[in-house]
Amino acid sequence: MKSNGKADLTYYLGDNLLPPGLTQDNIDISNWDDYRLRSYMIKTIYNATKKISLSAGYVYEKFSYRDAQLDGYQFVPATTGTNGAFLTGAYKDQSYQADVVFVTVAYRF
Repeated sequence: MKSNGKADLTYYLGDNLLPPGLTQDNIDISNWDDYRLRSYMIKTIYNATKKISLSAGYVYEKFSYRDAQLDGYQFVPATTGTNGAFLTGAYKDQSYQADVVFVTVAYRF
């Protein structure tokens, strides 16, 4: 699964023109909420009897997330005796990789 987000901005402030070097096209944000999810699963099933089956498998999943709001993110803690912290670290590292091994037993009634 993949998403290539983009923020299409338009500058309009009455008769004021865009600052030099800017156009309606280059003020857009191209890496707004980009993500990619890769997932693979291998599973094998063994029917031991008519009522009991065993299965085992492996799942690999990797999620990569990029967003202009988080590029260059830097945690800034509060100084001693104040509560002036900002950029607390929430949502900083949303990307992950997971490896899962599983075994199941199923009984049919």
